[in-house]
Amino acid sequence: MNINEIIISKDNRLIKLYRQVSIAKQDGLFVLEGMRIVSDALESDAPLTHILITEQAHAKKPLCDPRVTVISDALGEKIAATKGTQGVFAIAEKPAPLNVGSINRGRYIVLCGLQDPGNVGTIIRTADALGLNGVFLAGSCSPFNPKAVRSAMGSVFRVPLCETLDIAEILALGISSYAAVVSGGEELGTLSFNDPCMVVIGGEGNGLDEDTVNKCTKKVTVKMTGGAESLNAAVTSAIFMWELQKIKA
Repeated sequence: MNINEIIISKDNRLIKLYRQVSIAKQDGLFVLEGMRIVSDALESDAPLTHILITEQAHAKKPLCDPRVTVISDALGEKIAATKGTQGVFAIAEKPAPLNVGSINRGRYIVLCGLQDPGNVGTIIRTADALGLNGVFLAGSCSPFNPKAVRSAMGSVFRVPLCETLDIAEILALGISSYAAVVSGGEELGTLSFNDPCMVVIGGEGNGLDEDTVNKCTKKVTVKMTGGAESLNAAVTSAIFMWELQKIKA
């Protein structure tokens, strides 16, 4: 990489490509922003196609990789999605999706109607930490949304994801399904999960609809003894995934 070749034009093809990918106008690609997540992607041997780094960021911590291109600090500010950007960006190929034909074993979480990308990313990161075998997303925001990617902190490269099936198709895969409901279900901690199995988590506002709940194998409730009426979707998912990791998949 030649530090003298610094991109300064917003009309440069790489800058245009980055902007297109950041608003989901290039199939099969998504963007990363931040030194930690780009470094994590490099360590994970993730399929990065381009890496952009500002002059200032390059001076502080150079990235020695043939895919690196240096851009001006001003351009870094223009393409950044975060305030106080670290000046490190990348374009990555989406990893291979979850192979739904091979889920005769394992533990999965299904996100049905989640619209908060921060929640989605946090759940994927937790699934990675607790060793789940995959995450399904039905009617939910994309796990490759820039905010979701930042919240997942690199876990999108390690956790198999499926976002092409609707909830009916997911439930028809033939493995045990457990609907997370606020009340009226079997108490979590008093039942044993089957292997393979999936836990279905509803959206932030209304949870799961009645039809989806009725199609699941069982309804399960997290017992709450305090004054809160419900739990955040990411917190609920984490509690269920903690129970799921007790299964030997």
